[in-house]
Amino acid sequence: MSSQKSTYPHSKVYQQFKEIQFANHRELVRFFESNKVAIFATDLMEYFELLVAYASSLFEIGRYEDYLNIADEVIEFSIAHNIKFFKGEDVYQKFLFKKAAAYYNLMSYGQSEYILKELIKMNPNDALVVQFLKKCKAKKTPKFLHTSRAASIFLFIFAGGIIAVEILFIRNFMPTLTQGTELLRNGIFAFGILLLAGAEFAHRYRIYRQTHQFVKKHKKIKSQSRVEKMSV
Repeated sequence: MSSQKSTYPHSKVYQQFKEIQFANHRELVRFFESNKVAIFATDLMEYFELLVAYASSLFEIGRYEDYLNIADEVIEFSIAHNIKFFKGEDVYQKFLFKKAAAYYNLMSYGQSEYILKELIKMNPNDALVVQFLKKCKAKKTPKFLHTSRAASIFLFIFAGGIIAVEILFIRNFMPTLTQGTELLRNGIFAFGILLLAGAEFAHRYRIYRQTHQFVKKHKKIKSQSRVEKMSV
């Protein structure tokens, strides 16, 4: 790969790449993987554009593990050659965000959450990242929610058992207990619903509170940093 910036005329492999429809992600991936030697021999900016297109296409066709490897290469390349923006987008933040999305789709929620928090540290005003962090946190089920769900299921089954006893035995042989039995099983069923709904609400509220506190903390840090820079 040449260290010179892109000059005209463009390389043959680059011209062939530009003939492919950008939305044809599978063809872009096939083209890159079939022409790696020629692509690596292109100049700096041609190579970078091809690499970015390849990485983006890997993500779009769902090859998330491959994307994670290439995304690191894109980020490292952009840092090494001081390419902060590409086609009007922040390279570092764009590919970090997609890395978080790739980890999310691979159900690696802890790694996704870590990257999203790093992005928030860089820009705590990015509403899309903040919303994605909440979504990621929601996938990590805490122990109390597992316990509440299990308890609710047990109560629903127990209430169903009472209904069976009521129909088969109480109504036929002890009709005076029918009303009390109905109240009991309805109460157990209602308690199961309340327990489940309460646990889900508590989980969602905790996610909201934790995320809000994290964002607020880093907004304050950013604000203090700006004040310090202005006072220097």
